[in-house]
Amino acid sequence: MKKSKPSFENINYMFRPKKQIERKIFIELFQKIQHALNTNISEYQYIGLGSIYYYDFILFHKYLNIKDMVSLDDKDYPNRFEFNKPFDFITFKQMLTTEFLSNNELVSCQA
Repeated sequence: MKKSKPSFENINYMFRPKKQIERKIFIELFQKIQHALNTNISEYQYIGLGSIYYYDFILFHKYLNIKDMVSLDDKDYPNRFEFNKPFDFITFKQMLTTEFLSNNELVSCQA
């Protein structure tokens, strides 16, 4: 069976315009929510799939000042993911998202 190349070797996610637009929309929405509800988004945790680029992590930290971040990936490149982390406060976990979500208690927000 032929092993496929990891997606980060095929696609540079930083240059996908629709992804960039989506990220910026989310950032603007969170900034508006933060202002409207007089809450501090920086106190929340960001859980994402950072790949080796961590581009969304960089943006969410830069514009929302989030420092509690977890990156998930189940690929066999843990050293590469660790080495490429742009910030020391990002925790990398080598696991599937379903495994992470089933093993971690998520806090729901109630207004």
